[in-house]
Amino acid sequence: MILSKTSYPGTIVNTDGGEGAATDVWNGVDNAKESDDLYASSTINSGDRSDFLDCSNFNFSDIPDGVDILGIEVRIEKKGSLSTGVRDKIVRLLIDGSPNGNNKAQTSLTWNNVDTVVSYGGENDLWGLPLNLEDIQKSTFSVRIQAEVIGTIRTAYIDSVQMIVYYGFPHKTITTSLKINDIDVDNLETLKVIKSIGDINASSSFKATLNNYTGRLAGSYDIGNSVEIYADRGVSPPTTKIFNGVLENIEYSGRDNFKEKITLSGRDYTAKLQDSIVPPESYSNLLAGSIVKDLINKYANEITYNNVDDSSTIISGIQFKYDPIFDAIKNIAQRAGYIFYVDLNKDLNFKEKSSVSSNLVFDNTNIVDAKFNKRRDTVFNDVIVRGDNYLSGYEETFIAGSPLGGSVFQLEYKPHNSNIQVDSVFQKGGIYQLGEITSGTNYLVDYEQKNIIFTSGTDLGNSIPSSGAQVLINYDRNLAIIASAQNKNSQTTYGKRTKVIIDKTIRTPSFANDIAQLQIANSSSPKLEGNILIKDIIAVTPSQTCVVNVPFYNISGETYDILEANYDFNKTNNHSGKVLSLKINEKIPDLTDSIKNIHERLRRLEADRLDSSDLLTRQEVGENLLAIVGSTWLIEQGFVTGSVSYLYGSFYTPPTYPFLLGSTTNQGICAGSFTGSAVAYDYQSIISGGQF
Repeated sequence: MILSKTSYPGTIVNTDGGEGAATDVWNGVDNAKESDDLYASSTINSGDRSDFLDCSNFNFSDIPDGVDILGIEVRIEKKGSLSTGVRDKIVRLLIDGSPNGNNKAQTSLTWNNVDTVVSYGGENDLWGLPLNLEDIQKSTFSVRIQAEVIGTIRTAYIDSVQMIVYYGFPHKTITTSLKINDIDVDNLETLKVIKSIGDINASSSFKATLNNYTGRLAGSYDIGNSVEIYADRGVSPPTTKIFNGVLENIEYSGRDNFKEKITLSGRDYTAKLQDSIVPPESYSNLLAGSIVKDLINKYANEITYNNVDDSSTIISGIQFKYDPIFDAIKNIAQRAGYIFYVDLNKDLNFKEKSSVSSNLVFDNTNIVDAKFNKRRDTVFNDVIVRGDNYLSGYEETFIAGSPLGGSVFQLEYKPHNSNIQVDSVFQKGGIYQLGEITSGTNYLVDYEQKNIIFTSGTDLGNSIPSSGAQVLINYDRNLAIIASAQNKNSQTTYGKRTKVIIDKTIRTPSFANDIAQLQIANSSSPKLEGNILIKDIIAVTPSQTCVVNVPFYNISGETYDILEANYDFNKTNNHSGKVLSLKINEKIPDLTDSIKNIHERLRRLEADRLDSSDLLTRQEVGENLLAIVGSTWLIEQGFVTGSVSYLYGSFYTPPTYPFLLGSTTNQGICAGSFTGSAVAYDYQSIISGGQF
């Protein structure tokens, strides 16, 4: 791609025309700094020539470093006092004040008597000079102009002088390296890496095709092998790591010895978060980041968390029921307005969304192709969130005998956990139509009919409150978690569009409200999705921001999130440098997103059948050292030799008191009494009970 920069001179001076024929001075030289019908002029006698008009200080300082200078074009807007008689003598470049290179004067043509723009040089013309960026950025880099007259006296006029510098980035082939278990992979034919981001999370995957000529690579790779991918521009071997993960799929294909292929694919270490689950766990009144750290520490010990920010968001309450760690962190990030991903060092990053810049600018210097799409159907300005149900305390007071009297008191809601007093005396309750009513039961709960029925009879006695007695009924009512949010301005502009979110994992009203407010903030305006093909750029990180300049699309200096980086390495793309396409700003949901959403909702529906109070009996047996996580009993089974009997291994400090649970370093260790000399034995540990 050839780029250009156009500039007028900042300085114009008249310089003596040198030896030989008589020369005539240029007047009003500053008038040639721009096209405005004001002129620098020189009246030249017959057979004479003008002085030099030296134009400099063009200011090409904003041409980026590292480019090649491809050509220089000079445009002179000029005329003569008559249509004949004035012609070029010299049009030449000056470096450090000295004339250099070819004289581009068009000596065979005379100047017209009306303003005419004449070009000298071009995008592939360096005027016979080895020009570089340092040369053209000097304030002394100049163009020298001299006119001459053939015939009678004439006046030469120059309205403006422009210089155009054509430049481009030097071509450098993209190099790649695929390492499996730290060994370079040869015979690589194609390699694709996708680094993508959802609303609040990022992950990467790869797919590589290898030439398996005569089956020579058979058995070379195995599931779980480590995978590293490097890429660079003009550097061999490449040193910029763009992927770090594990091999998850191996596929052999082909028809004969010469067309055998192996296709390898896998994910980055975000897979560890997707493949591990969080057993029933709840947190309350903690910073979002501290919950994330605790989850990683307990359930994903292969991942570090040095870049987890605590955030200012306090999570009032959140529960997990066998959720993948990935989904658990996604849930937290959604409430905090954060983004998360596992980086190339296997470290979890938990950062405020759109807070980290890539320091990349995408414009006509590196964008090969671009497409931007904005749609109304991405607008949602009326949001309703329906979560799980929860129990909320409620109190009702009745006066017996008013208004209807009798033994039945109807409640406003179906009662849970009822607690009833009659004139401040607590009553004993039972369940209506559930088994035999035992003696001493004062009332029954008819849940479906929302009734409290006081008992009476020969065996039960009379528990019906007397007229005028105060009946105080406390119970828990089952309420749905519902939150809503609206943006009236958006509704006025785009019309009302409603989105209903049904998610049983939302178990507190505050969480539902957070989700509703976040959805309104993110979807009250149409989403603008950008897809751009980039040249000669390698290292990008989805979730970071970039600056985009595409004036033809009405995009100037806008800061957008990088949502997806799609690398497509092959011989053709590597040679052209066009290996990277980006999705930026906002993602418009497609069919794949809809399928993923359905799958996630089904998984949540299945998980909802499990309750955090469910306990599953289990027993796990391990030899020697054993690390235990969670609330469990630890039984240490020892051995008896002669009169020696105890239940701990050689690395434990023996307890102070036999058969008692110790404290500090001895806590949780149970040992039997013994006589004689203590002898250390290996032990067998058994875990029993606890949450599965």
